[in-house]
Amino acid sequence: MKIIQETFGNVKLLRLEGKLDVHSTPEVLELANGLAANNFINLVIDMRQVGLISSYGLGAMVSILRNIRERGGHLKLAALRPEVKVPFEITGLMPQFEIHDSVEHAISSF
Repeated sequence: MKIIQETFGNVKLLRLEGKLDVHSTPEVLELANGLAANNFINLVIDMRQVGLISSYGLGAMVSILRNIRERGGHLKLAALRPEVKVPFEITGLMPQFEIHDSVEHAISSF
């Protein structure tokens, strides 16, 4: 998993590339929760280059969402590919997340 961080004002963007599975999830979870602990509580995760999300990846997204909300922040997911969107739909998680078609739209919605 490749992760690129960018900052736009008070919004932190994480661009993920690869599979969000049992091997990569700990790194993403640690990074996102570390950002939240350092008061970066407005987070956009760019999923455009994520080709697969496993149950571990879904669990990590829920954990990150909960952690950020507890701190008064917002998590927005952007550019989900159909094969990544389906697991969110099947598990009923779609309504829990704010999902945008593009990174630009997600960032500008803050």
